[in-house]
Amino acid sequence: MNHRMFQTLVALLLALAIPYSTESKEKKLPNTLLLRGEVLGVQFEGSADRLRRYRVTLNLEFFNSGQEPIIILQPFGDKVFWLGGVSLARTEDEAKAQVEFYSFAAWPSIYHFPEYRELAQKLDKPLPPPDVTRILKSKESWFWRTDQALIALEEKPASFSGQTLTAEEIKNLPAPIWLRAHLEMWPFNVENFRPGLGGKLRKRWSKVGVLYLREKEKGDRFWFGHITSEPIPLDLSKAMKTN
Repeated sequence: MNHRMFQTLVALLLALAIPYSTESKEKKLPNTLLLRGEVLGVQFEGSADRLRRYRVTLNLEFFNSGQEPIIILQPFGDKVFWLGGVSLARTEDEAKAQVEFYSFAAWPSIYHFPEYRELAQKLDKPLPPPDVTRILKSKESWFWRTDQALIALEEKPASFSGQTLTAEEIKNLPAPIWLRAHLEMWPFNVENFRPGLGGKLRKRWSKVGVLYLREKEKGDRFWFGHITSEPIPLDLSKAMKTN
């Protein structure tokens, strides 16, 4: 795939993705669920089409800092936690302020895959089913390891890209730089098969805990739930080359 084709593909993915504003919609989610993490490894997957590709393995911690139990999904196949975005900043403070030199996001489109039908069936129960949900008690953590975090640095970024420094400039930044991961916590595609499922389950399970969803706004077709991690230190100079 050449550079122009890659940019076209990125634009298509973003055009198909469900519109989502991190800042406006996270405010309506329970603010006591924190996502923290550490880098377990970095693989340099090579340079091609004027891109340098890295794969980051993360150990992510979901932590309930509040007083009420929080209900979250846990991975079911590969369709639950969609790691929809990765952003990079020079410092921890700049990461928190969303002053980033690299940002890429691609959220799901409307899919009717059978995996979502199966997941909808598994979720639609009187109580949170333990095979696809997890209840985090107050001050409790749950850890999840993933290697889905991909970073594709353009040698010379296009004016419309989410990258403001060249790949070489990023390589020469003092370590660590700071990564934030953006995850989809509620796969809205289950509602293709069971409309409004998120809201129904939040009400049904309310005596057990708070299902991690934002409030549904007028005109919304689906329930959403996204989360952004706390800044995670990353050293790209330690990347191992893949064979």
